[in-house]
Amino acid sequence: MEEYSVILRDWYATHKRDLPWRHTRDPYRIWISEVVLQQTQVQQGQNYYLRLTSAFPDIKSLANASIEEVMKLWQGLGYYNRAINMKRTAEYLMAHRNGVFPTDYKEIVQLKGIGPYIAAAIVSFAFEQPYPVVDGNVKRVISRLFSVGVTHDAKFEKDILEKAREILDPDQPGLHNQAIMEFGALQCVPVNPICQVCVFINHCAAYRDGMVKMFPPRKKKSQITKRFLHFFVFQSGHRVLIHQRSQNDIWPQLFDFPTVETRNRSSAATVRKMLQDQYQLSDNETVFDQVSRPYIHKLSHQTIHARFYIINHIPNNVKKTPDIQMIATRNLKDHGFPRLISHFLDAHFNLKE
Repeated sequence: MEEYSVILRDWYATHKRDLPWRHTRDPYRIWISEVVLQQTQVQQGQNYYLRLTSAFPDIKSLANASIEEVMKLWQGLGYYNRAINMKRTAEYLMAHRNGVFPTDYKEIVQLKGIGPYIAAAIVSFAFEQPYPVVDGNVKRVISRLFSVGVTHDAKFEKDILEKAREILDPDQPGLHNQAIMEFGALQCVPVNPICQVCVFINHCAAYRDGMVKMFPPRKKKSQITKRFLHFFVFQSGHRVLIHQRSQNDIWPQLFDFPTVETRNRSSAATVRKMLQDQYQLSDNETVFDQVSRPYIHKLSHQTIHARFYIINHIPNNVKKTPDIQMIATRNLKDHGFPRLISHFLDAHFNLKE
């Protein structure tokens, strides 16, 4: 199996991209890069990596930062629990390890927000320990090379990991892992892989059998749910009320506006009655001075249908609600908002830079 690793490393020497996290052996920076790159394209992730490591160059600076600072820099990247877990892990490492990143795989994999894939990446890239990284790109390469997988189930994951261990070069695990990940990202791509000039053309079982499109087996699609959110923008002069979201829903710890949710598209009258009931408001306090166009935002398993209701009055009952604060509109840019809210803010408050 050593031949596979040699072929991958030779290909990588010629085709690898120049990416910032490939110029470091610092486990902290490798960790940040891998957290950012989960479910994120490299082009987008690179900018976030540079912003985060510039603001928080080490574990101590990340641990000491406020969650608002972290979430503001993370804004727009999605999957916000990744940022929350990253911050918590930095705090844990400061409290229990004096800010020193562990070197043992078994210890690293127990840290919040770090699973087997990220742990393997850290120990192989930073410490040259022989653990295979298995991300989506690696699964695709191995599945095609060895015709692994009939259905995307636990057996498939186990068989892929076993093959990944077999072809890993224990003497150069970091280089091998970088090479196979890059090969999947650039050559053995999901659709229309470049098989005719592939370095594995004489080794790939899927290509030999004319079944490249069959591998890897596809996951069952998750049910997409629709949610209907109604955001109330209480404003007066140059002040506005904003609301910090809880950790038990989408966009944890980010900011939006006081909200009600309905089961389907609802009339302004229905939404207004829900607003009055939620905050014990009078008719005069819930006059919609403007209703926005519909905003649609797609998440991995949800599609959000949203409207924004402008109310040129700030009622005391809403102002005194926990998790709601009144700020100057010029300070909106200092808070982290989900992308859906940011689109509205850009349009309504002209915040686009």
